[in-house]
Amino acid sequence: MEDILDIQHEESSDPLDGPSLQYLRENGYNFSFGKYWETGWNAMKDDVGWYVLYGFLAGIISILVSFTYIGQYLIGGALFAGFFVYGAKVIRKEKREFGNFFDGFKDVGQLFIFSLLQTLASIVVFVPVILILGFNFDLFTNPERLSGYDPQDLLMQILPMYAVVFIGLILIYTFMQFCIPLIVLGRLSAVQSIKWSYIIISKNFFWFLLFCFVVGVISIAGVFACYVGLLFTIPFGQCLFFGAYKEIVGLGDKRVTGY
Repeated sequence: MEDILDIQHEESSDPLDGPSLQYLRENGYNFSFGKYWETGWNAMKDDVGWYVLYGFLAGIISILVSFTYIGQYLIGGALFAGFFVYGAKVIRKEKREFGNFFDGFKDVGQLFIFSLLQTLASIVVFVPVILILGFNFDLFTNPERLSGYDPQDLLMQILPMYAVVFIGLILIYTFMQFCIPLIVLGRLSAVQSIKWSYIIISKNFFWFLLFCFVVGVISIAGVFACYVGLLFTIPFGQCLFFGAYKEIVGLGDKRVTGY
């Protein structure tokens, strides 16, 4: 059954709301890295200090909860959501305060479900490797048997498996890149966000894959500044993703009322 969208028109009366999801599915969009960069920087430039501080606090919190899987699922998504929630307030020129970065926790339930589904999808990608290693457990744990194999032949057997896993994980995380903003800004459920993130990104998948690669490089570039630079580059990377979401999807309510 077709999705029934609350937004029936191609464009909302408020330009910042963006097009309806149905419109994006039927018409796609023009990819513009320069526009996403501009919007992302505009969302950050006036509050760089707060972004850096929040990125630092989010990093500390992530480290503290990393010792428990449940903590990662409950906290991780909400912390990333903060960049989108705050960015939306900046672009809408709304009154804002530092505490707004933590508004993502208002949707912690759906973000928790999304994190679980994303993890399950990642585990599925690893299944072939787990099965192959399981069937050959004695081979990889018995040095005497392992010594009878040519290292090059063994490497050629293992590399394709990990290549499949690597490609699978890239596809999962690229197609799900808009899930968090679709939950906290678009007001979709976790399941709906995964579906629509896939539909939207698949319209320009290869450009978006390149975009994710560039943002990833920018985010880790802070390592070359004695790691201190990460305090700026990681938040800026998230702002670039926010810029892409704002320009492609918009900041309005995108709730789906049916399937």
